[in-house]
Formats: sequence, structure tokens, C-alpha cells
Amino acid sequence: MAMHHAAPQAGNPGGGQQVFKPRASVYKFQSYYPLIAAGLVVAVAAGAAIAYGLRAWLPLWWMIPLFMAFPAVSVGVGAIYAQRLTRSRIVLDGERLRIFSGQNLEANIPWSHITRLTVRRERNQEIFEIWLRDQPVQLPVAFFEQGEGLLQAVSARTRRPWERPRARA
Repeated sequence: MAMHHAAPQAGNPGGGQQVFKPRASVYKFQSYYPLIAAGLVVAVAAGAAIAYGLRAWLPLWWMIPLFMAFPAVSVGVGAIYAQRLTRSRIVLDGERLRIFSGQNLEANIPWSHITRLTVRRERNQEIFEIWLRDQPVQLPVAFFEQGEGLLQAVSARTRRPWERPRARA
């Protein structure tokens, strides 16, 4: 009599499967975002009201609220990115590496297709890339709990070290 096992799902780690989730700081930012956004909206509205009141002395008064809106937009974009990160996870098992964003599967990479692992510096930040022949896939290690464990697990499963590109002379 043969036993049938259900295939491990993304939320149900099976034997030999590791699941990596985002850092607590990402969740914390997501919880504070409504307060930050409300404060920025109030600041932009107050700046617009003050600039409108001073319009007789300021010929380009309408530019003040316009420039005050830039931080609000950047915080909004950051919040959207943080929301996507809170729903993401990286699943490693014996056959492949999978990167999920919510219910969407962003990458499904068999270990045998990975040709190299690289680390490069960009804007004072290390970017970890997994190469599938000539195409890199970024691994957002900085946003995940146990990032070092994730790097070690990927290196161990591919049997490849993390390489740094050589500096050009």
C-alpha cells in the first residue's frame, strides 16, 4: 500500500523546505504609514493655504505646495513597496528557489539552472543576484529576516560561492 503525500504548498513548508519572510521593520513601517501619510497631507494643505495667503508677495506662490508634495509622493511609493514586501516570501526546497509576492509567483528557479551567484555594490548597498545563464534575478536579502541564513542556504544548495565582480582598472 503506497502512501500519498500532498505536495508542499507555499504557505505549508514540507520536509527540507525553508521559508524566509520580511523583516519586522517592514511590517512596522507598514503600520505607521497611515499616520505618516496623514501628517504629510496636512503639511501640504497647510503650506498651500499659507502660500495662497501670501500670494500677493510671492509671484510663484503655487510652486510651494507643488514642491511640498514631492516628499508625500515618495513616502506613498515607499509604502506601496513596503506593502508588497510584507506579502512576499522566499521558499527554498530540494528542487528549486521560489520568490512569491502575495499569491503571485515572481520566480521559480530550479537549482540546476543557476549558473553563478554574484554580489555587487550599488549606491552603498549590496545587491545579491542569482544568474540563470546570462539573466540576473535579484534576491532582496536586505528586507528579509535571517538574510545571512538565506544566502548560506542558496550557496549550499547550488554548491556555488557568492562572487564579487572584479574592479575595473
